[in-house]
Amino acid sequence: MFRFARGVLIFAGILLFTNLSLSQNLASLHLQSEGTSPAGSPRAARFGESVVWRGTESLVWQDQQGNKRLALNGQFLQHAISANGEVIAALEKIEKDGIALRLQWQDRNGRSLGSNVFTWHEDDPLPQICLDANGSALLLGQSTSAQVMFLAAEGQMLGDKKLFDNVAYSNERPMFLAAGGQSFWVLSQNTPTPVNSPTLVCFSAAGEEKWRRDLPAGTPGGVAVAPNGDWILAGRYQVTSDNRVESSLHLFDGSGALRATLHGLFRQAHFAENGQRLLLMDRRQLRLLNLPDAKQLWQYHLPQRNDMFVGIASDVKGENHFALAAVSNFKNGRFVFEQARLIRFNASGRQQSSTAIKTDLIEPVIALSPDGRRLTLAADGVKQTYQTTTEAKIQEKGTRSDF
Repeated sequence: MFRFARGVLIFAGILLFTNLSLSQNLASLHLQSEGTSPAGSPRAARFGESVVWRGTESLVWQDQQGNKRLALNGQFLQHAISANGEVIAALEKIEKDGIALRLQWQDRNGRSLGSNVFTWHEDDPLPQICLDANGSALLLGQSTSAQVMFLAAEGQMLGDKKLFDNVAYSNERPMFLAAGGQSFWVLSQNTPTPVNSPTLVCFSAAGEEKWRRDLPAGTPGGVAVAPNGDWILAGRYQVTSDNRVESSLHLFDGSGALRATLHGLFRQAHFAENGQRLLLMDRRQLRLLNLPDAKQLWQYHLPQRNDMFVGIASDVKGENHFALAAVSNFKNGRFVFEQARLIRFNASGRQQSSTAIKTDLIEPVIALSPDGRRLTLAADGVKQTYQTTTEAKIQEKGTRSDF
């Protein structure tokens, strides 16, 4: 009897180990491909179909399979890619009566869609550029003058607007740009001091102002827009007299109506394609919100103080979520993310897997395919593609709160 019982226990242990191993495999990401990628700062299309790397003297555009779409030589200082991955835009530093910037548009076939030259002083912040989802319209913002320019394909200038009256020059003025649907949004402020209110302005692609809303006094903290333009999230913060940070997030609908006010800030925000979920990433916290009521469904805090979140991605329904976490160190003038790992969460916020990244990362980005089966990780000199799985049975250590 003792031998029989012992045999049963051994068999049960083997079965338990097998099940745990199977669960681990089901929950893990599987590295599908890894290739040599250009050095430089990457920008990825919304679903990772293509990635553009900006190096010190070149711009390289690759498709999902790693094939080179386009390579340009030049001293590029800023670049952007449309959400559908079909169009790129870049600011190149050139010598023309001093220092100037040339804005170049290119489609996936290398066809030039326009070229514009702007004056620029090297002591000023770089202008910002933002493409609409299809790459058919572009917004360029100059924070020093609180000025925005609207361009169409072939470089046609559609509009040139000052955000405020009586604007004074300032190289400390924050400015954030975003696009969604058929509109652009700009978050900035006239006088860049914490006692003044940031202003959120909505424009048509042609440069017509649709509406503007003032936020509470403070410094602009960022803006994010749903792909269809139905939801806009704007943040601001203020340092109080006792050195506390007071911050808030303001959720507007497409008409400019304020739908919710939340505490905190965000570094990245990801709206689900169906408009029903919003994933927010701060330094050490993730939050998933339901829309339109902005109810918090769950939040997750990284357990280690040295860890931080670097990027997020969600599927089109907002049911599966991925986050890139790492330890940040400043080396040779750049932030290097070490001990990186990709963490997967399900719709209820349960951690399903944690996949270690074996290489250090610089300026990493992640993107998830529409069907949620392919995750793209791009960084300086790095491009990895992971195959995701639909089942998961384990939960690793972490701090999760349900609401």
